[in-house]
Amino acid sequence: MLDVITHSGQFHADEVVATALLEVLHGEPARVTRTRSAHVIDAAPPTTYVIDVGGVYDPARRRFDHHQREPVPHFDEAMPEISAYPFRMSSCGLVWSEYGEMIVKGLGASPDTAEAAVETAYDNFFAAIDAHDNGVPYVVGNPDRNYAQPLHLSYCLGLFNNQMDQDVAFVAAVGHAKTLVLLYLNRMIAKVAEFASESDRLHEALVGAFEDPDNQGCLVLDFPSRCVNEYLRRADPRQHIKTIVLPSGDDSGTWRVHTVDYHHRRFATYAPIAPVPAHLEPRIQFVHNNLFMAVALDREAAIELAELTLTHYFRLGNTAHRVWRWMST
Repeated sequence: MLDVITHSGQFHADEVVATALLEVLHGEPARVTRTRSAHVIDAAPPTTYVIDVGGVYDPARRRFDHHQREPVPHFDEAMPEISAYPFRMSSCGLVWSEYGEMIVKGLGASPDTAEAAVETAYDNFFAAIDAHDNGVPYVVGNPDRNYAQPLHLSYCLGLFNNQMDQDVAFVAAVGHAKTLVLLYLNRMIAKVAEFASESDRLHEALVGAFEDPDNQGCLVLDFPSRCVNEYLRRADPRQHIKTIVLPSGDDSGTWRVHTVDYHHRRFATYAPIAPVPAHLEPRIQFVHNNLFMAVALDREAAIELAELTLTHYFRLGNTAHRVWRWMST
């Protein structure tokens, strides 16, 4: 039986998601006791997990609190090979750093990709929960224009508070969190594996682009890829590549032109898609209003539009990346 103790009263995303992670790890629902009683916590058997309460962080004893004055690690201290995070972990991050590798392997991640999956999941999913619980803003991109911020996961799980009996509400919140965690982890594990399988081909294409003296910053792929932006974030940190051309990857036979995000801020494009000239219009199926992508009917048209975009970018004196279309509408 999976037994979990967490605090009573209003609950937060960190202990909700931590409990959901333990349910995924053990493959069974948790029997949850919600209390702040030191007597109940100290009398718990060693097989019980104590989450977000009790004033102790000791994974060997299954104790995962972060409120005590004693040091609690940041994620990069538990996994020092990745970038630093300016906040200590909450109970969510503490559980993930301890059991994340076991969880992703249980969901099908290979030994070769498990560590990358753990790091990716923290960076893209669990870090925001840790930051929010520690009162630290964790906003990617322009903080003044983060329209998704009011609906972050911590806020959404908090909506379960005061809607019913708090113990019942907690169980309901854990169920919803578990569904979201599994959806995210399964998709992310598949994407990490896909990234590993595509890396050599992406590297070859990038080297070819760099070695072409006439290339102004366009990466042309002859295969569809969902991993190219993440690959460029790692392999081209100075962002020499500013446009990407690749097949759409569906039955349409079309090709796509994507612009590279400025400093990886989503939709803050480095080089907005250039105006389509009249001779090219019949072969361009679609240009997004925010000018971060376009669809062409054939490879040559896509390459031509990407090259026009780069020419337009350099004609503007390398300042096109400052044009964030949504800021002027």
